[in-house]
Amino acid sequence: MVGIGNEDRAGHDYTATWCTGGKIGYVVLSGGGRVRYLRVGVGPWQLYGIEINQYAHELAQMTVWIGYLQWLRQHGTTTWKEPILQAMSNIDKAIIRFPKESSYYLLRGRILNEMKRTDEARESFAKSIELDPRKPEPHYFMGVVYQRWRQMDEALLEYQKAATLDPSKLHYVCAEVEVLT
Repeated sequence: MVGIGNEDRAGHDYTATWCTGGKIGYVVLSGGGRVRYLRVGVGPWQLYGIEINQYAHELAQMTVWIGYLQWLRQHGTTTWKEPILQAMSNIDKAIIRFPKESSYYLLRGRILNEMKRTDEARESFAKSIELDPRKPEPHYFMGVVYQRWRQMDEALLEYQKAATLDPSKLHYVCAEVEVLT
């Protein structure tokens, strides 16, 4: 718990204390003969739009979400599915704001792929490739989708494109080998 002393408009001293009540945070205001509990809905969604650099924003957003999910798990919430939906909502907002930024489509596709929504994931990867065909990651993940669908020839082509665009990434080459064996 953290306590912060202050004074309200009427001149009464009060203390604001942050505490957790299991799965949610609360601010307890005490003083002036009263105690009030304020539920605080703090979460990663509040960071939308703070970072100017788009790549740094993506990294920061995912890092904060991971920390948030770890905090929820440590405090007894292990089946909360809303963060993925909220993350998707933020990505969709970013796509509306920056419709020509391929990395948002890539991120959207990766989440959809993890959710086993491969048709939608493929569409997002295809849009990412259309916007920036020189990026290797969308090709790699498009290969993952094709491999899940057992379309090995298409998967191999996408893995080869990814490996050609960035030969330093060993997992692109390993994916090629896996499809060939």
